[in-house]
Amino acid sequence: SQSVDYELFSYECLKKPAGVGEILGLMMRRLLDANDLEEELDHYKSVTKEAKRVLATPIAKVA
Repeated sequence: SQSVDYELFSYECLKKPAGVGEILGLMMRRLLDANDLEEELDHYKSVTKEAKRVLATPIAKVA
């Protein structure tokens, strides 16, 4: 969990281009983090699906 600098969202900060840039940077980092999590989830879904397939085979059931 990341801490949020609430001063970043103040009116004074938002009046400056640098403040807006900081917020856009924060949003971009969060979107990239979400994208990384989605890719990781897709990977684990495929691994789980393959594991279920292997465990459903007659040889695995005998073991």
